[in-house]
Amino acid sequence: MRKLIAVLALAALGASAASAQQSSWNTEIGLQGGYSRLKPAGTGVNDYVDVFDVPGANGQLGATTYNSFFAILKWKEKIALEPSMPFGALAGQITTVGLGLRADYALSPKFYLAGGGVMGYIATGGITDYQLGLQVAAGYRLRVTGRINGRLEANWITTKATDVVGAANVYSLLFGVSTRL
Repeated sequence: MRKLIAVLALAALGASAASAQQSSWNTEIGLQGGYSRLKPAGTGVNDYVDVFDVPGANGQLGATTYNSFFAILKWKEKIALEPSMPFGALAGQITTVGLGLRADYALSPKFYLAGGGVMGYIATGGITDYQLGLQVAAGYRLRVTGRINGRLEANWITTKATDVVGAANVYSLLFGVSTRL
């Protein structure tokens, strides 16, 4: 009986070690898109804007929603750094640029949590401003083909008010595709 318990314990340790190796991050580059709801913070009324974009295009709201281009840089076995930026711009006389940096933590080979910061730059009518914020995400990773990976992610970004732009919250459900480098 003791031998059986010892063999089962060793098998469980081996399985958990194999699971930890599978959950490691790879260096990847990718695009994401999906559904976002942009809402001014603290208003409590139905004054939101809904946006749906395919992976790789931020459409009309550009840097004010989510960052569509991302890279995953393995840092440790279960931790990766993820810089990101948007593709797209607001129509007309407004220029926006966004940058994000977050840490992704692998809970398992498929599930992860992430958190970090965002910075936005806006220029309109000769006025420029910077907006800082936080981002939090939870996601599920999957393999699409041999070198193409996918992910489904719930993402929340909150930004503080500036002289030009009010505080806002962005709630997103995103689908991303990436490839290993």
